Amino acid sequence: MHTSHLRLVAVDGAQVAPAPRRPRGWNVRREREIRLAIIKEHLGHVEHSLNRLKTLTDELEASLGISLGDCSPWPRRDALTGPSDASA
Repeated sequence: MHTSHLRLVAVDGAQVAPAPRRPRGWNVRREREIRLAIIKEHLGHVEHSLNRLKTLTDELEASLGISLGDCSPWPRRDALTGPSDASA
């Protein structure tokens, strides 16, 4: 006999508590959608903060009359390959 879940029963065999079930179908999808929405919301806040810092940096460079160039330690999102080999 194969059961998909265990049940809590008394000595006489009466079920004591409802069988726990894992969320299935639309419940799982809903939980994933909620997680994705939370992640996207936080990414939006981070992106807004980075854009604001970039604006402040540009304003400071303009007021000082200097240009530091792009000092980003991370590659662009659309960059698929690493830097080219200049020794060739």
